[in-house]
Amino acid sequence: MRYKHKSLTRNNHPISFICNFADLPVTMTYPDGEVVTFGYNNNMLPVSVSGTDTYAQTIAYDSANRMIQMIRGANKIDTVFTYNNWNVDNGRLQNITSTQVSTGDPLQNLTYDYDSVSNIETIVDSLSGPQTQTFTYDALDRLTNSSVTGGSNGLYTEGYTYEDPNNPNTGNLFSKNGVTYTYSTTHKHAVTSLSNGNTYGYDQNGNMTSRHVLEGTTFSDYTLNYDADREAPLWGNRLVSVTGAATASFVYDGDGKQIKATVNGITAVYVGNHYEVKNSIVTKYYFAGATRIAVRKDGTLNFLLSDHLGSSSVTTDANGAKTASALYKAFGETRYTLGNLGTDYKFTGQREEASLGIYVFQARWFDPSLGRFLSPDMIVPTSTQGTQAWDRYAFVNNNPVRYTDPTGHMADEGQDEGGDYTWEDQAHDAYLILWARLRRWEAYSAWGLMAGALRHEPHMDIVGQGLDQIRNDPDVLDVQSRLVSRVMADPRYGVEAFATDSIGNDVYLGDQGIDMFNGATWMQRSAKLDATTVSVSEDGVMNISWTTRDTLDLNPDWGGGLRTGINGFLYNSITTVTGAIWHGLLGASNTMTTSASWQTTVYPYCQ
Repeated sequence: MRYKHKSLTRNNHPISFICNFADLPVTMTYPDGEVVTFGYNNNMLPVSVSGTDTYAQTIAYDSANRMIQMIRGANKIDTVFTYNNWNVDNGRLQNITSTQVSTGDPLQNLTYDYDSVSNIETIVDSLSGPQTQTFTYDALDRLTNSSVTGGSNGLYTEGYTYEDPNNPNTGNLFSKNGVTYTYSTTHKHAVTSLSNGNTYGYDQNGNMTSRHVLEGTTFSDYTLNYDADREAPLWGNRLVSVTGAATASFVYDGDGKQIKATVNGITAVYVGNHYEVKNSIVTKYYFAGATRIAVRKDGTLNFLLSDHLGSSSVTTDANGAKTASALYKAFGETRYTLGNLGTDYKFTGQREEASLGIYVFQARWFDPSLGRFLSPDMIVPTSTQGTQAWDRYAFVNNNPVRYTDPTGHMADEGQDEGGDYTWEDQAHDAYLILWARLRRWEAYSAWGLMAGALRHEPHMDIVGQGLDQIRNDPDVLDVQSRLVSRVMADPRYGVEAFATDSIGNDVYLGDQGIDMFNGATWMQRSAKLDATTVSVSEDGVMNISWTTRDTLDLNPDWGGGLRTGINGFLYNSITTVTGAIWHGLLGASNTMTTSASWQTTVYPYCQ
């Protein structure tokens, strides 16, 4: 077995790693000498984490590589994940339950229900009343109402509208909880004032430079200053200081990661996502893959439990007894806390600067009370987010119950802990045309595609099992492996941060062939796989955003460039007959397009 070594040092605090053949860490040594060991299954998914203490005794997965159980500590907390059937809500998460093993005391019990397009309609918290969160959406899947009933903790109701009469066709968030928004005439998506008296100012680049905001019953003023590298694609938008009601300064490395923060005179030093020193107190975080599972602060161990978004929801002591809990509003405002969570990583697992009332989302800062970012996105990911991405201040397409934004650049679906992703920039398209494997890429059965064509739906999104099959398809993994190998061969790798826009697409992938005769079908089709964004951090983290589109021709021509011979004759005959019936008699649409998107992170420590 091949092992590699890697180290990460910030402010004289070194972390070192030893990694396996898959470039995943098998051991990690903290600055204080603790050695943490990671175990993996045959699919290279984490199954155990141990060091001075056992942090994750076992982690189990189903056949689709979805986590179904995690036992934290040495049999201290048992967390179980259950999922709907694939033909019900596309196999989405149905329930999260966590239990203290020694006492049987429940720690967490969340049940999810979805609408027909997989937006979350309700979340039932059985341990808070029970308490039910209810959500409604408009035709663009934007959140229009969120409410909480049952129990007594953190009850609220908020409505959201998006039709701004002063800026028509912008899609801007126009009102939140009855407070209306006014936008800049220079920066069409930048909020300048609220009807409650809040006002905001911006520099020429669109960065928010002043905040006059209502905090409690009084207004507070903040002045925000940004670095001079706004034009640099990998480093812009960096907030470097704040003055006014609170004072702060921030230092970043060459990759744009925050490595030092001083807020109201208290300094914190950050070494990756694992180690920090704040006011001389050491805090260590422990991860299973990208999931933050435990924290040790000033020597005291606590376990962390999160919801479907990765938001820190429950903290326990080392024996699994609950010590604190938190509940959040849809856009991230804390609506209830009990005890001290013991971590600054809260909403979607991102770090909160409580004294400033904002969160750092890697590339940008986010104001949960406003529901907007403080700076415009440097990337406009229309390939994955559609035209709503043109609102460069919007948070996750205004659907914060379903999506997270681990990078500060792009909405992402799934339970992703913040901090494990780096900067993205535009990269070249990569093409993949495969026929033999396309049948199992479908998100819907053939009957589902046929029904969609009859309804003349423009496209269907690949989710659930179909998406999992694409992500884990051997040919997709092969393309990804060659992409990663090429990036690792770049002389800048492990030395500086860079984006792959200078590396040609043909070098990454080469040509992929197509054989239309691996099966006779009435649907002539092709698929395209795009590595829409690829970026590399100074520490070697690769963040790859993928999209795939598959267009099915439901009414193909007799010719179509097909080969002759018996296979060609059979194919042509079948498609001619079925196409004529399908389109001519039943009136179905000529084509149907399916699409999917996902993110892959290749961690830096072991390359």
